[in-house]
Amino acid sequence: MGSVIKCLVAYDKLFWRTRGLNGITWGDGPPTPGVFDISPDDEEIGILAGFIEADNAVHLTGRSMAERKKQYSEAA
Repeated sequence: MGSVIKCLVAYDKLFWRTRGLNGITWGDGPPTPGVFDISPDDEEIGILAGFIEADNAVHLTGRSMAERKKQYSEAA
């Protein structure tokens, strides 16, 4: 089994959809190669999910939630 950390970010509004976007990103850099829209069908809130994998996940394992959030937001 590989090392993976699932990240969820919730928004009050699905701002990407109102701009005609689908909420999907893809790249080759850390901390996550992709982000996906997993918002509920009723669109009450917007939720984006990403996965931190391999060495990046190992690096963050055991760190506090605040440290993880800081590193993740700095990369955005």
